[in-house]
Amino acid sequence: MRNRLLAVPFAVTALMVAPAACTEPADVRDVPGTSSVPGRVSVQDADWMAQAHRVNLTEIEAGLLARHRSADAQVRAAGAMLVRDHRRLDAKLEATAAGLGVELPHAPSARQRMELDALKDREERLFNLAWMTAMIAGHEEAIEATQREIARGSSPQVIALARERLPVLREHRAELYELKGMEGT
Repeated sequence: MRNRLLAVPFAVTALMVAPAACTEPADVRDVPGTSSVPGRVSVQDADWMAQAHRVNLTEIEAGLLARHRSADAQVRAAGAMLVRDHRRLDAKLEATAAGLGVELPHAPSARQRMELDALKDREERLFNLAWMTAMIAGHEEAIEATQREIARGSSPQVIALARERLPVLREHRAELYELKGMEGT
């Protein structure tokens, strides 16, 4: 009887360990900071690429929204700048992701979609301020994520992409702050 009681924990342990021993080797994307296998990137790199793509999709849609909803020529011009620059950034991002085998999301995140929908529903007289505030916040987040990718990423191609993206995001943020400051005067 005692041998049977001891056998049960050993059998349970064996059942828990066996599946892990039989699985395929871990994908490099599961190991932070590695990118030694061509066409594969670290989780950090893949996550940043997905996030940056979602930001691009969001900024493009928000830029188009400003071009159509705002009565202010400067806000419309800022919207056009976002569309132009984020389309260019996204084309490079998509090409790099394809070359590395990283699948990108097809739409903004649920939070980004909610923010875009809130802008669409914004009363016309409040639209410009709400749009500028949302764009500044989005660029702040994108700058932080891009700086993190430059510091912690492992793929030279992805880090180069992040380095190229950072000054564009900073320029947008500066222009949006300037525009927002003019709105209050």
